[in-house]
Amino acid sequence: MRNVGVCIMFNIDDVCDIAKEAGDNSVDLRLRGLRVQKKSDGSVLTNADIAANKIIIDGLREITGDRIPIISEENGCEENFEELKRAYNDTGCYWIIDPLDGSEGYRNNYDCFAVNIAFVQQNEFGLFIPEKGVVYLPAYNGGSLYFTDDDGRAFRQVSNAIAQEIRVNDKVKDELRACVSFDVEARPDDIFGVDYSAVPFVGGGRILMVADGSADITILENDFSYWDVAPGMAILKAAGGVSYDLVNKGFLNLNGVPVCDRLGNMNNFTLNRCCFSTQAVLSKLGVMKENIYNREFGFDL
Repeated sequence: MRNVGVCIMFNIDDVCDIAKEAGDNSVDLRLRGLRVQKKSDGSVLTNADIAANKIIIDGLREITGDRIPIISEENGCEENFEELKRAYNDTGCYWIIDPLDGSEGYRNNYDCFAVNIAFVQQNEFGLFIPEKGVVYLPAYNGGSLYFTDDDGRAFRQVSNAIAQEIRVNDKVKDELRACVSFDVEARPDDIFGVDYSAVPFVGGGRILMVADGSADITILENDFSYWDVAPGMAILKAAGGVSYDLVNKGFLNLNGVPVCDRLGNMNNFTLNRCCFSTQAVLSKLGVMKENIYNREFGFDL
């Protein structure tokens, strides 16, 4: 077990402002017309991705300085790896961001794209846990902001209304509500053998539907990236939910190099087969039969 790191203090409102600036700028750029190019891995990059990445990194540097590593989807793999090593060996914390989650939908004029920002902190057991999260969906419901506060609570602000605290629905009902893809053909036939009613959403935003009680569970089966889920994990935890690793049968953390080595995909910072729900729902579904972190450390994350 390790206990390294620096003491970092910041105002979550400042992070929310950064996310709003980046997201609103992406909306403006889409209205004016996007410039599109291909990245080295063949994926698409727009001027909105580049602009949002700069806004967020510059903003985070302003509030927490240069010492805290920043991992971003738009940074190169080598740069991200060096930042992650620095967090693991020195600072004990890092920022992880996706300046524009849901890029394909964004380019096709859909509303469910987001700015993702999470602050990940190493705890006394040496595990990197997303402690603070901000997700801003600038075009969804007139602008929807999800965030954690300093007291460990989760909030949602719609448009310019007063932010309201959100909680998971921890009452197990007969009908399971699962947040799944808009693509009907991509949806599972059942959830752990149980029929469900569909709550459609995209990307890491599916975790938010569980956090605010709109759904009971969501499962991300295939490769997805840390920056897609880290802020949602923090928000879900603050709302009373859990993030569960179906590969290792344990609560999910972002434990730097060891987790990446375990998944064998360091270059893309990807995970697979994780679900986001409540302990009550996972217990009812028979998912939480064993927990490696509980067994090894004797605690719940």
